[in-house]
Amino acid sequence: MAEFAYNNRYQESITQRPFFANYRMNAEYQAIGHLIQGMTTSPDDMSQLYDTLQAEMTEVQIRHKEYYDAQRRPDPNIQQEDMVWLLPRYIRTTRPCKKLDYKKIELFKILAKIGTSAYMLDLLASMRIYNTLQISLLEL
Repeated sequence: MAEFAYNNRYQESITQRPFFANYRMNAEYQAIGHLIQGMTTSPDDMSQLYDTLQAEMTEVQIRHKEYYDAQRRPDPNIQQEDMVWLLPRYIRTTRPCKKLDYKKIELFKILAKIGTSAYMLDLLASMRIYNTLQISLLEL
């Protein structure tokens, strides 16, 4: 019953009902719980419908990306050989509590940029952590 209700409700992102988008007919629910099968559609109509749905989904993806990018800070311009502070957010230290912990651990040199949001640092061997860290753990 929940699946029927979801598939028969108007969806803003595709501007129609999912059941109608797939089968080109509106589903009706009888008391016995079966779907009434309507008339069939031609393959040309279905291909046109799928093209329309694909274009609308692309527009929705672009709109979501715009909203996400509006709230996201741009990445700082960090280059190789720059010195950055390492933040101890996910690093366990020997301090008794987080309140007394270091706000910033130490300055480290960037060895390389890995992907779009990770950097390889020249960490001390005694730290015993992986040397590739996300940009959110670094500060200029």
